[in-house]
Amino acid sequence: MTALGYPVQFPPHLLIPRDLEAVVDSALPRILVDSSETARDPGIEDVIAALLSVDSLAARGIAVRHRGSIDARQLLRRVVQSEREAEATRVGLQEFAPGIPLVGRPLPRPQLDAQDRDVQVIGLRA
Repeated sequence: MTALGYPVQFPPHLLIPRDLEAVVDSALPRILVDSSETARDPGIEDVIAALLSVDSLAARGIAVRHRGSIDARQLLRRVVQSEREAEATRVGLQEFAPGIPLVGRPLPRPQLDAQDRDVQVIGLRA
């Protein structure tokens, strides 16, 4: 996360390709991804989708800072494949990928705006 300019730490998680899930033995929480390539070199959309399972506001923060780099279709695919539509809705990721299905209720707009301002104020690198 620090490489993407987001100065936070999370408990360790493993990005594991779906096809290797059965052979990986670890007590660490898992985040499943589509391929070994994605686990080795995740794109911004992969990082955002993975973060939805750990910290959805951090996922939004990454999206805000990398707004111009996000492929909306790829983000839609990753969110749907990871079955994180509710988390994406909660933090308004439809703003970055309008095709993401609305599931549940989003946080109030003023709260999202405050979060976005915080992302800008702490000087995260884009």
